[in-house]
Amino acid sequence: RQLDDLVLQLQHLKSKAMRERWLLQGTTPGTNDEDDGRRQQLEKEEEQGKRLEDTIHRLESEIGLLEREECQISAKEQTLRERLRETERSIKDLQKVRELLYPRTAVCD
Repeated sequence: RQLDDLVLQLQHLKSKAMRERWLLQGTTPGTNDEDDGRRQQLEKEEEQGKRLEDTIHRLESEIGLLEREECQISAKEQTLRERLRETERSIKDLQKVRELLYPRTAVCD
């Protein structure tokens, strides 16, 4: 959920920066305060976009790592379940052998 929110925020910043860049290209060269303010705002937004991209990449890497760990845990769990089944079968087999070797005798009064 957090990753989706960051992606949307990044898309918004990129489109806003593109619009600002387009507006700055349409102005005549000069150094009026409005253009300087726009340039500074554009630089801020581009830096914020870069930080968001870094965060998104980090989160994607963490998600990938967690997914791999989940697969490993699942494989280990499957192995343990199989060992448990084998152990249960062995116990049942031992009980059958014991029953054959030492049958229960009826107690006579």
